[in-house]
Amino acid sequence: MPNDYTPALRRAALEQDARIQIGPGSSASDRADYHSSLWREQVDDLKVVRDLYAGTRTMIAEGEKYLPAHPKEDSDDYRRRLARAKLFNAVARTVAGFTGMVFRKSPTLQDDVPPAIVEHAQNIDLRGQALEIFARGVFEEIVIAGHCFIHVDAPVGSDDEVNGSLAQIAALGRRPWWRIVRKDSVINAQWEYQAGRPVLTRVVIHEEDTEADGTYGERKVDRYRELVPGGGFLWERDGDTLMLVGEWTSSVPEIPMVPVYANPNNPDFLQSIPPLMDLAWENIEHYQVRSDHRHALGFASIPLPVFIGQARKDIEWGANRAIFLPDPNAKAMLLESSGTSIGESRQELKDIELRMTALGLQHLVQGQSVQKTAEEDRNQRTEVWSSLAAMARGLRDGLENALQVHAAYLGLPDGGRIEVNKDFDALSISPQMAAQLLAMQERGVLARETLWDILIRGEVLPETFDAIEESERLDASAMAEITRTMAVLRAQEEAPVGEDEE
Repeated sequence: MPNDYTPALRRAALEQDARIQIGPGSSASDRADYHSSLWREQVDDLKVVRDLYAGTRTMIAEGEKYLPAHPKEDSDDYRRRLARAKLFNAVARTVAGFTGMVFRKSPTLQDDVPPAIVEHAQNIDLRGQALEIFARGVFEEIVIAGHCFIHVDAPVGSDDEVNGSLAQIAALGRRPWWRIVRKDSVINAQWEYQAGRPVLTRVVIHEEDTEADGTYGERKVDRYRELVPGGGFLWERDGDTLMLVGEWTSSVPEIPMVPVYANPNNPDFLQSIPPLMDLAWENIEHYQVRSDHRHALGFASIPLPVFIGQARKDIEWGANRAIFLPDPNAKAMLLESSGTSIGESRQELKDIELRMTALGLQHLVQGQSVQKTAEEDRNQRTEVWSSLAAMARGLRDGLENALQVHAAYLGLPDGGRIEVNKDFDALSISPQMAAQLLAMQERGVLARETLWDILIRGEVLPETFDAIEESERLDASAMAEITRTMAVLRAQEEAPVGEDEE
C-alpha cells in the first residue's frame, strides 16, 4: 500500500468489496491512529483536570500518581491510607457553578434562524436533546478542557439525495445532527491558511465503542473516524492492523468540525490550556495534605503502649484486661502524640483552601471564613464574571458557526444567530425591598414599568412577563372600575328622594 493512499484508491477497494489493511510494519505517520505532537502536548494537563473532575474513585485508582507513598511506607499501610483518601472536588464544583451561572437563562435562537433549523433544534443530536441541553454539555466541556468541537454530521445518501433541495432532503427524512467531540479525542488535525483563516484539511477522531458479541456478550471496538474535505473514512482496529471499513461523501465542502474555545480570543488554533489548571494543582495538593492529616489523626488518636523490663510473653493487654508485671523494676506507660503536627497540617489545609478562594472561586468553595471588604468582594466577582463572559462569548461563537454548517447542509444561505446569557448574578430582592419599591410606585416616585423591570431582573416576575399586555389588563381593569363607579353615582342621582330627606 503506498504511503500517499488516496480517497480514490480507498473507494476503489471498497467498491471491489475489499478492505484496505495497514499492518503493524507500516510507518506510524502513515496510519490513521497516529497521535500528533499537538495532541501529545495537551493531553497530560487535560488528563489531570479530567481525573479530578471524575472524583474520588478515579483519584484512588490512579494511586501514587496523585497520592505518593511515604518514604519506607509499607505497601499494606499505603493501600489502607489510599482507600481512606477523600477528594474535596473543587474542580467539579467550579464546573457546575460556572455552568449554572451561564445557563441561569437559556440560550435563545434569534429571529434570523431559519424555521427548519428552529425545528431541528428541538432534537439537535437526534437523541432527544434540545439545543439548550446540548449547549450546556459543550460549555461544561470547554470549562474542563479549554476547547472542544461540535461535529455537524448528516446521514449519508446517494449524490442525488445529498445535493437535493431542502424539500427533497426533508421528504427523505434526512437532516443534519450535532455531537460533541472532546479535545483529547481528536488525535490528529491538519490545516492550512486560506484567505487568512485556518481551514481544516484532515481530522482524525478516536472513538471507543461497545458492540454485541454472541448472544449476551460484548466487545470493545477501537475506531478512527477520518474526516477530509468533502467526505471521510472509517477505520477499525484489529490487533495491530487497521482496516478501512467505511467511506462517505458530503455535500459540505469543508470539514464540518467547529472548534469552541473557552477563550474566544485564543491566538493558537486548536490549542488551549484548561481554564481550571491552576485550581487543579491546588486541588491535588489539598487531596494529599488532607490524606496526611487524616493519617496523622488516626496515628495520634491511638496511644502506643510501652513496656520496660518485661518479657513480651508475660503481658496481656486490652481494654478489659489488667496488667500485672512480676518484675518490680518493670514499667508500663502509654506513649501519646503531642498533636503539634496535626495543627500545622490543619492550617496548611486552610491555606490551600484560601488559595483556591484567591483564584476567584469563593462563591463555590464552601466553609471559608474569609473577611473581605465590599470593594474586594466586588473586584473578585468582576474578575470571575469577566472570565465567564469570555467563555459565554466563546460558546456563542461556536454555536453560531455550527448553525452555519447546519444551514449549509440544508442548502440555506445563513444559519442565524443565538444569544447566550452574560448576566450571571440575579438582583437579590428581599420582601422589605419589594415593599419599599411598591410604596415608591404608589407615591408616584417610581414608574410602574421601572418597577416591573426591577422585579424581572430580580426574578420575582418571570422572563415571559409582557409589560404591554399587563398594562392593557390594568388599563382595562381601571376603566371597568371607573365605569362601575359612574353607574353607582348615576343610580344615586336618579333615585327618588324620600319624604324624610325633603
